[in-house]
Amino acid sequence: LVSLLRVLASTVLTLGFTVLAAYPLSKRSDRFLGRTFFSWAIFITMILSGGMIPTFMTVSTLGLVGNFWALVIPNV
Repeated sequence: LVSLLRVLASTVLTLGFTVLAAYPLSKRSDRFLGRTFFSWAIFITMILSGGMIPTFMTVSTLGLVGNFWALVIPNV
């Protein structure tokens, strides 16, 4: 049950954030001036992930240790 809920929550949230990021990035540079910067920022973040320790630090700072959302939010 937890695996199914995790997959559903991750899928919905990831698709939502992807759409929210992709729509402005699909506009021409004259309509969205920071498009190049944000495109590179997203690309570099996808290539170079922080790793296990920064992920744990983020989860523990948010108070999500031992919580269901600790499985979902870092991947979104």
